[in-house]
Amino acid sequence: MPSALIALVGAFVFGSADFLGGLAAKRLRSIVVTAVAAVSGLVLLAALYPLMGGAWLPADVAWGAISGVSGAIAIALLYACLAIGPMSILSPVTAIVSAIAPMMWGCSWPASS
Repeated sequence: MPSALIALVGAFVFGSADFLGGLAAKRLRSIVVTAVAAVSGLVLLAALYPLMGGAWLPADVAWGAISGVSGAIAIALLYACLAIGPMSILSPVTAIVSAIAPMMWGCSWPASS
């Protein structure tokens, strides 16, 4: 049950961020909106890091860097599309793709024993 609650909160946060980012991108350049979103996420991450603990392994940092760069490009494109197109079409398509992509990635890995 906790995983379902975390998924629900995650969906709410991502949906709200997409909607509000799309509104902001109609008034500002999409790259500015992306930069503000990235910096605010970094501030939150830096604030929570001491509470979470963990170790920095080179492979993990590399995957995180790749994820960050590709995520920033994706968000910039999303906000640019939301600024010029109808949200009622783009948001559901984005939600479906963002749900299917991790599921397909997870299904492609062999189950760990």
